[in-house]
Amino acid sequence: MTVIEDKYLSEIATLDSRSGRYAFRGQADSSWKLHSAATRRLIQHLEDDDIENSNVFGHLYLVYHRIALLGPARTYGFDIHDGHSDSDLQLLTKLQHYGAATGLIDFTWDSLVALWFATSSLDGKKCSGRVFVVDLNDTVQFQKISNEPEQQELSHFFSQPTGSTSRQFYWEPMLRDDSRNRILRQQSLFLIGRPLGPEVPTERVVLNIEIAESDKEKIRKELEYMFGISEQSLFPDVYGFSAANSVISPMRHLNDPDFFLYQGNHLYQRNEYDKAIIAYDECILLDSSQPKTYYLRGNAKAEIKDFLGAKNDYDVAIEKKREKIVFEANTAANSPTKQFFSMALVNRGNVNAAIHEYEYSIKDYSEALGYLSPELQGPVYYNLANIRTKLNLSDGTLNDYVDSILDNYNYAILSNVQHARFNKGNLLALAGRFEDSLNCYLDEIEKFSENTYANKNIAIMRDILEQIGNSEPVIKLENFKKEDTKTLSPLITVLIDVVEPSGLGKSEKTFTCTGNAGNCGNFGGHEGFKAYGPFFIKIVC
Repeated sequence: MTVIEDKYLSEIATLDSRSGRYAFRGQADSSWKLHSAATRRLIQHLEDDDIENSNVFGHLYLVYHRIALLGPARTYGFDIHDGHSDSDLQLLTKLQHYGAATGLIDFTWDSLVALWFATSSLDGKKCSGRVFVVDLNDTVQFQKISNEPEQQELSHFFSQPTGSTSRQFYWEPMLRDDSRNRILRQQSLFLIGRPLGPEVPTERVVLNIEIAESDKEKIRKELEYMFGISEQSLFPDVYGFSAANSVISPMRHLNDPDFFLYQGNHLYQRNEYDKAIIAYDECILLDSSQPKTYYLRGNAKAEIKDFLGAKNDYDVAIEKKREKIVFEANTAANSPTKQFFSMALVNRGNVNAAIHEYEYSIKDYSEALGYLSPELQGPVYYNLANIRTKLNLSDGTLNDYVDSILDNYNYAILSNVQHARFNKGNLLALAGRFEDSLNCYLDEIEKFSENTYANKNIAIMRDILEQIGNSEPVIKLENFKKEDTKTLSPLITVLIDVVEPSGLGKSEKTFTCTGNAGNCGNFGGHEGFKAYGPFFIKIVC
């Protein structure tokens, strides 16, 4: 008995030949996933083993087929047959047979042809092979693609729903032009790879047979001498173009901005910001007209704290969108153009705050509020109040603006922005309104019980109020620099019943209060920026 009969055909015989219509696929390495060559090529190019599970992979998959394969192949005239142009699917079939890495997964009606592929050697690598078997008579799992023109288009056969309940397309290619011999000799058909993996769910495989590495050479000899199956019989010729697009070939430059845009978004979601920036650079190099790309690159730069670079990108995105907003003067407030414009303004306001350009930050936040829908305004009012507090503390004009800043916090509180009540309490404390400050801290604790900073300030306010009692203290707000720091900190001095001209009392006590919580972060990422650190209250009585 031959090795083929003993270890392979005996397994095939367990299938029910009366009800099934079986297709076979052989893979030289049993550890390989049941992937199309297109998926393997993209994984290698992007250096990301998990890219197939990303929500952007379907987009990358379509762009790759359109730009790397179908477009150039049609340019070279590979699609012309008898004066007519091949459909997308027929052209991919032709390219697949000559070695191009497409999303078609080779299967065959001939179990021995599949066995030949499973016994291939891999440049000296010692590994077992595998043969997969699917039953195409199972119409719950599989659906044949017809020869109707609309079913032959790229957007149809790759735009499949995902999940184990959706049927998978398969395709029996027509016998045309130079690929005819190879299709006939290999008895070929294709399963259409699913852009969001797994490309062939495991429940659709009715049988898989491992081919031991030690049996590969024996089986190859038996296939050739007993059945006439060899490389020469299965591969009559090769196109240089298809060979250049095989799965082991380096990826040629894809001159399509969408490819790099989707790649950049994927890398950003993986927190690989430097790589995302490079992808966005490529996208902008190919198409510099899209404000969205500058905005996304700005977000990535903000994540690595390149705030000046982020600001420059937001500048470009905002100006490009501003032109469109002027053109769409009567567009609804919640239009995509205005939503994008407002988000870019907010993010630029954040990076302006990070580089201490507080007046520009306030200008950005204020303009953004004119375009944002009401449900998104709360965090911006919160950021605006924080930065206005910081700016007016720095120049000593806080008391002139306290009421208007409180209005900003009140809008944020209406939107239930966390820390808005706490920061409002701090502002009231800086204004010497300690009882109102205490009530704000208590409200923060009631709404967000995990705010331990509020507990600290609550204890301080209660202590201060107890010392003040029924007196009417004199309150002074100033900035001072602690000896061990380089930054100015707010200092509130409370003079209780002090009559000496020097302002000195019999006793002094200083409290260190927790400063403001940070700003809300960027739309699409970056953490917020801290408005100011701790502040101090000195009681003199």
